[in-house]
Amino acid sequence: LEMLFDAQGKPVDFVFQDVNPAFERHTGLKSDTVVGRRGSEVIAGIEQTPLIQIYGQVAQSGKPISFDQYVQPLNRYYHINAYQIIEGRTAIVFQDITDRKKDQERLEQQTRDLIERTKELKCLYSISNILSKTAPLQETLQEIVRLIPPAFQHPEAICAEVVVHDIVYQSESFQAGACKLASPIDVGGTPVGTINVYYTRPVGPNETPFLASEQDLVSAIAETIAMAIERHQMHETLRKSREFARGTIDSLSAHLCVLDAEGTIIEVNRAWSTFAENNPPVSANAGKGANYLAICDAADGDDAAQARAFAEGIRSVLCGRGDSFEMEYPCHSPDEQRWFIGRVTRFAGQDTRRVVVSHENITSRKLAEEALHESERKLATLMSNLPGMFYRCANDPAWPMEFVSGGCLELTGYRPEELDGQGAISFNDLILPEDRQRLWDKWQELL
Repeated sequence: LEMLFDAQGKPVDFVFQDVNPAFERHTGLKSDTVVGRRGSEVIAGIEQTPLIQIYGQVAQSGKPISFDQYVQPLNRYYHINAYQIIEGRTAIVFQDITDRKKDQERLEQQTRDLIERTKELKCLYSISNILSKTAPLQETLQEIVRLIPPAFQHPEAICAEVVVHDIVYQSESFQAGACKLASPIDVGGTPVGTINVYYTRPVGPNETPFLASEQDLVSAIAETIAMAIERHQMHETLRKSREFARGTIDSLSAHLCVLDAEGTIIEVNRAWSTFAENNPPVSANAGKGANYLAICDAADGDDAAQARAFAEGIRSVLCGRGDSFEMEYPCHSPDEQRWFIGRVTRFAGQDTRRVVVSHENITSRKLAEEALHESERKLATLMSNLPGMFYRCANDPAWPMEFVSGGCLELTGYRPEELDGQGAISFNDLILPEDRQRLWDKWQELL
């Protein structure tokens, strides 16, 4: 090349002096249309490239140079070596490296894409780790929104917010921008919020604020948040259900426990625990984790027989020989007499064999029954020693007897048990037929 300079010595163009056959292959230009002509005539727009300046510097300084250059007019990449032949003339040895450059650009783009996918996957993995913990939903959502900006190609220009049930969670130093990606958050088909990701700085002419894959990332995060909300709702429902169940069994006055198939206590209510604490050494061996069957089998003293009988009742329900079992028994303390009724009930609809064991204090009923029996005994003794006949009967024309004093034998000729309504004769048979209706009417009048 013969370089052309202006009056100030600045290179402004060059003239092709000679080209070899490879020139045509690497440029697509015919040699006979090139030699003797200016570069700006042959390659339109070459003056917009740095080539004229570089070649001129080599021609003036004599220092060779080697570099890669994209020549936009030819739409090719070249590896160029430039040498000074004599002052003012330059020899150019170049090679078309367009395919290599495109391969390199594809590799670089793939590397950039891989870096972006890695950031996105890291974000989703971190969110998954957060969701594996049992933190409050508000804390979980704030932690998720903090992870969003670093997952984007321009994290320094990204702000994110998550809105759920009108509560807003925002990334640090949040500000909205003109460009954004958004995705709705739906739980069970019902909209509950949205996720918004903003690009906060002005968008340059050749700048892409968001990658296509980043919209997919926002959608994936929205789905993940929806699953987190749904899981939180299920946990809340389960927690309230457990609290209700616990409150229910703790409100029962009966001492209640649940046994597994081996007879091990897996749950107790407050009444059971309170009784155990107030009646040592029961508290040492009848709490959760203890084997209740073993406790009953090991009982000794006066209570041994009834404890073993109750254990057999539990086993019969566990083995399916019956759906329930109950037994009344005394359980006296040094300070008071007590009676209980123990009940065993099989869990309904459970594949796993479990039973509920309850012990309810029936001392008041037992004492009332004893008092009634004693009162009836005293009344019977009193009436047996009074002259005449005393009785209690139902208000019925046949006068079925509920109680008859011993004086009835002397008065009627019949023993008390013969007039109890179960025998062949009734009290009505002792009344003259002509007096029966009159007597019935009089009693109805009095009653």
